[in-house]
Amino acid sequence: MRFSPVLLAFVLLAGAAAPASAQRREPRSWPTLGSASPHRASLLPLSSPSGSALPDSVVIPPTHWWEGGVITGLVTGLVFAGAGVALASADESGHPHYVASALFGFAVGGMLGFTVGAMLGGQIPATTP
Repeated sequence: MRFSPVLLAFVLLAGAAAPASAQRREPRSWPTLGSASPHRASLLPLSSPSGSALPDSVVIPPTHWWEGGVITGLVTGLVFAGAGVALASADESGHPHYVASALFGFAVGGMLGFTVGAMLGGQIPATTP
């Protein structure tokens, strides 16, 4: 490989320019509670003193997260319980542990299924009567 002084000079200059430009950065001023800044709105209480309702952007509409979590958790738990029974290992005496494998599979599958189902059900808006 041939040594290139131009490439070496480019690398050295590029490496030297980055730290020098980082040292010229001005210090950031942090907003305080008494300052008038755009961050002040985030420090206000959620309800106004006059008792008016919250804006629509803050109100979270009801969803089907609970139904999605329970249904998906039960189905996934049953599938994992079946897989646990099918893959049950035998102990030293040669007897497989079907119940323990099924319970463990149902617990793990139920937790995973409930989490995923709740996230999916949370995307479906609920109709209010």
